[in-house]
Amino acid sequence: MAQSNEYTTPRWARFKAAIIRRDMGVCQMCGAALVVGRKHHRSAVVDHIRPAVLRPDLFYDPENTRAICKRCHDTDCQRIERRHAGDAEAIARAKSRQHDIGVDGWPL
Repeated sequence: MAQSNEYTTPRWARFKAAIIRRDMGVCQMCGAALVVGRKHHRSAVVDHIRPAVLRPDLFYDPENTRAICKRCHDTDCQRIERRHAGDAEAIARAKSRQHDIGVDGWPL
């Protein structure tokens, strides 16, 4: 299982930065521009689509992560994860139905 201290490693910092760049600094749920490097409700967070606690083998899988804002992470994502507790695939399906944003920054 991925340990919470994994989020403090240099490897995670590099991975997080790469995911934010890949997603062009845009929240993949609400479309807001992400804030990097300071505490803010639009701070950049990398969400594990299938939670790391359930699928630690996907912790560093780019296909299992997306950049989102802290607000979406702390509200919508947490609500989905509580509703489908213990079922990584149900969580992934529910998260995929949320307001996904395309590479051009427009909602899909």
